[in-house]
Amino acid sequence: MMYIIRIVLEIFTLTLVLFTLYNTSKVFRWFSFVWASILGVLNAFHLGETLMGNAEDLSQVVLLTFVLATNVLLVIETRKQTRLNSTDNAV
Repeated sequence: MMYIIRIVLEIFTLTLVLFTLYNTSKVFRWFSFVWASILGVLNAFHLGETLMGNAEDLSQVVLLTFVLATNVLLVIETRKQTRLNSTDNAV
């Protein structure tokens, strides 16, 4: 069952990345922001779980830290895009 969740999360996320190149609607931008935020929380919990249970696996800790940092940047950027989209519609 876990592999199905993993496949769905990874393929869905990569599909969102692809759609971001071609779709600029306000609803899609907000959905991308919410999705990136959810994944950020999940990545933070995954890193925390790894640090508590298997902290000696340095490669896993470094990889998960990199993924979390990248996810934080993604959340910041998608938030900027939703704000830009909001101000464009207001003008």
